[in-house]
Amino acid sequence: MPLHPLQATPYYAETAFGFLRSQGFEQTERWISGGDSFKDGWRLTYESPNTQVTVEYLDSQFDVQFARSGVQVSYFVLDRVLFNRRSGFFGNMFVPVKLSKVIDRVAADVRDHYGLTLNGNDKAWAEVDRARQQPAAGRFLP
Repeated sequence: MPLHPLQATPYYAETAFGFLRSQGFEQTERWISGGDSFKDGWRLTYESPNTQVTVEYLDSQFDVQFARSGVQVSYFVLDRVLFNRRSGFFGNMFVPVKLSKVIDRVAADVRDHYGLTLNGNDKAWAEVDRARQQPAAGRFLP
């Protein structure tokens, strides 16, 4: 069975995260796994002098990773710890047919609220590092 178009190519994500270019980022990687397995997908990497952003969809998991000076953290960790799940997401696994809405929502949130992180602001990255060190949230039965 052929892959869903959003799983087979990162074009939609490149468009949604295109705002990174206007903020001084250069796209340095565009990798597509090929194949026709649910594990297949793609990865995009953007770099600026201060920060690296990786956007990927592999193995049914969508993620955006921010990296700076050896510190790397997922968008979903920052969203949970720093913003009390403003995105409304409780995980990062999405079927391809729902991926466009996820990409749009995450890209808009990053564009609108992560400017200091993208710019490599020291105070913002101190918060990023603090969030990264928080234990993962567990699920508890009522």
